[in-house]
Amino acid sequence: MTPEELREFVSSSSMLFRLMLSEIEAQVSKAEHAANRLNLALEQHAQRGNTEAIWHDLQTMAEAAAAISRIIKPNPHRRRPANAQEFSDRRGEALRSLLDIGEDHPILARNLRNRLAHLDEDIDDWWLTSKRHIISRRSMGDVDNIFAGVEDSEIFEHFNFRTRDFIYRGERFSTIEMWNAVLDVAARVHGAKIKLRDEYGAWMPGLDQ
Repeated sequence: MTPEELREFVSSSSMLFRLMLSEIEAQVSKAEHAANRLNLALEQHAQRGNTEAIWHDLQTMAEAAAAISRIIKPNPHRRRPANAQEFSDRRGEALRSLLDIGEDHPILARNLRNRLAHLDEDIDDWWLTSKRHIISRRSMGDVDNIFAGVEDSEIFEHFNFRTRDFIYRGERFSTIEMWNAVLDVAARVHGAKIKLRDEYGAWMPGLDQ
């Protein structure tokens, strides 16, 4: 949209953008709690093998990062009315402008969350195509593959606690990069609030002067 259209849209919907920024902050907080718990769980794992907490917190952090991503750039939904989808697309474009986030920002990558969300389908595919029916799930170690003779396609969830990389069927996802992307968005929210107040005349309760 043009700068004029952007200004008109944001000015007439400032409450909506306050709500979206507030939800981003809530998801950042969720990711932060998960990251803190993950660090604690990794310490405990070194002492007594606490693995369930690690997988829970990894998934929670990925879900929160994906939620932030969807707020900033909404997913297309075929079942939604066309006018509702168009509005969400415009709102996402305006929000990215407020946050000064480009299309190449790492928060917009949702591959890890999408993989976890469609785990059941991947297991179906593995069952139909695998001749050996060997599978490794929720393994951990300081290397990418701790099992000799197990192929990448048979390793569904593996966490390298040395590099903090999540390995899923041969794909590598850096949880450090994911967390840094969340922190970068969090740092932009305050500036977006100031922009809403100073450039668009929005009422921003509680915003520091």
